[in-house]
Amino acid sequence: MFLSYVPLLAEQRALYDRPPGPVRFRHYIVMMVNADGTDIEMPFVAMNPMGKSYVPAYCDALIALGADPIAAEVVAGWRDDLPGTYRVGLVVADDLGGGWTNRYAGEHGARFPDSAEPKRLADWIVVPLWTADTPPTADRLRLEVRAALHRHAYIRRHGVARTLREKLTQEGEVLARAGFAGPTLDAEELEYTRGVIAPLLDATDVATGVEVLFGDAAAATLGFDARGLAVNAGLALALSERGTVAGPSRS
Repeated sequence: MFLSYVPLLAEQRALYDRPPGPVRFRHYIVMMVNADGTDIEMPFVAMNPMGKSYVPAYCDALIALGADPIAAEVVAGWRDDLPGTYRVGLVVADDLGGGWTNRYAGEHGARFPDSAEPKRLADWIVVPLWTADTPPTADRLRLEVRAALHRHAYIRRHGVARTLREKLTQEGEVLARAGFAGPTLDAEELEYTRGVIAPLLDATDVATGVEVLFGDAAAATLGFDARGLAVNAGLALALSERGTVAGPSRS
């Protein structure tokens, strides 16, 4: 893949200099759509245009960190033999308040898109950065950028994960390749989680995916069922048994 990094943080931050209300929202729409207003061409859908003061503060923290240059360095070092040309950018998603974005629904959608090559924004690889993850750090930013790139490449090679089995396989590979050391669970909790997940591996619905991957607390935010699982239990199991908890990866 040929990748080019596009710095987007300054444009996102500038949105919040406008007073909240219709004027700001109209500018948000203008930021996203093409010249004739017929389609979305910039990847700002996950933004909260009505975000409160903590959103621009988070943007400021990212800019002060040098998030765009850090991400650009990671992208510049990426090597892959897949065809295609893509733009990569950081987008701030608000999961602290305002009812704009549910963190877990948003993460599930980002990890497991509806198709391997979506028609809209097909040439973008978006790295979502969540306002609750504050203060931002350079190390975590590098991990998130690498994960987004590895995830895109994995989906290109293997197709979109549909079953829980495939989702766990994908995320175990992606998190490991990106360099994540966690989430983690102790041996007893891993064994318990494995037992809970075993009868669910062929499930294809979003609710089961959220319940297993992110745990009971996440499921509760969407009114989904509690499975008796710890925070990020499914992700922890997938990472600990990379490619084995859900069976072999698809070829």
